[in-house]
Amino acid sequence: MASEAVPATLEAIRWLYAFQTWAGERLFAAADRCDVNRWPKAVAGGQGDGSLFDTLAHIVGSEEVWLTRWQGDPAAQIRGGPDFSHLHQLKSTWIDLQARRSDWLATLAEDELAGDLYFVRSSREEQYLPLWQTLLHVANHTTHHRAEACVALTSHGAPPASVDLIDYIRAGSPR
Repeated sequence: MASEAVPATLEAIRWLYAFQTWAGERLFAAADRCDVNRWPKAVAGGQGDGSLFDTLAHIVGSEEVWLTRWQGDPAAQIRGGPDFSHLHQLKSTWIDLQARRSDWLATLAEDELAGDLYFVRSSREEQYLPLWQTLLHVANHTTHHRAEACVALTSHGAPPASVDLIDYIRAGSPR
């Protein structure tokens, strides 16, 4: 797989992750306005039991496990809702994660994108995928669950500001 052509540049991937951070900031800003006492209630768009907290925890846990794998720990496993005690801890973990990922992306070389990433799935199955594919997978995965969280936040009366890519572009791609 490593010889496969990479359809994205490192610059484009860094830009995509700057967008991910921008959109995540908007998501967590809306969550800060939400009545946390209502979070366990299942709503449209929630992860796991339908809760907004579990959806946000899944986003953070997924991004965290992939960064850990990218940084060389193939056996890293995902954390979820029960691993986070409250929104403040979840948001703090997410903020730290964004900085760590940005730092890691800054050290990545263009030719590394085509290299294979070895990791162990939660099913304990070993897998190799080109690094670029996992980078695009994580961005896509986060977008999917961010949309679920937006639906949940809206149903809780705290709709986020737009997290649409075109609005990031219109804002002048601030990062």
